[in-house]
Amino acid sequence: MFTDMVGSTDLAARHGDDAAHAAVEAFFRLVRDQLGRHGGIEVKSYGDGQLVMFGAAVNAVRCAMDVQAALDERNRSRPHEAIAIRIGLHVGDVTLRGSDLLGAAVNAAARVMAKAGPGEVLVSADVVAACEGDPALTFRDRGMYWLRGFMERWRLYEVPWSDAPEPTGITVAEGRTPFVGREDSRAQLRRLVDEAFEGRGGFLLLGGEAGVGKTRLVHQVA
Repeated sequence: MFTDMVGSTDLAARHGDDAAHAAVEAFFRLVRDQLGRHGGIEVKSYGDGQLVMFGAAVNAVRCAMDVQAALDERNRSRPHEAIAIRIGLHVGDVTLRGSDLLGAAVNAAARVMAKAGPGEVLVSADVVAACEGDPALTFRDRGMYWLRGFMERWRLYEVPWSDAPEPTGITVAEGRTPFVGREDSRAQLRRLVDEAFEGRGGFLLLGGEAGVGKTRLVHQVA
């Protein structure tokens, strides 16, 4: 499991390094409190994120849900100090070298986390398969993604952690039905966005008859 605090750089720019450091430490303490309940082991912290390992995928998913719920509760009581994190999970074989974890599964978990938005928990299809024995867990199909460093597209799933429509502080356009289909188009657009972030910019022409969903497709990818 990888965690990452969203907006720490902006927080430091607006309120200073001390405020940003205090927010990161509060986030770390919150995560560590949940690790004790779910059998997670913190492998390392890096800047404003953490790498955590578990003995079972179900424990990792439940921990991620409880982390987001606890953070949401904290934000409601301290709206002026609200912070958001994203979490990504993958399951697979890893190598323990010294005090660090290595392997393709670790890299994949980091890439899955990078696709999550503020307040989200994203998991790979392997995690969903590993949790099939727990009917209490639900997963929302988020479609196909290109993960940096991997040749094939990955299907990712969101883990709902609250009964609320969206986490605190996250707003969505009203009146929209769930977006379905167009997986190839979404994957191609996401790949181009990733390439732009890596410095390989370009232009894309998206065409079609009026009303076929061009704007909705772009909003979905954004």
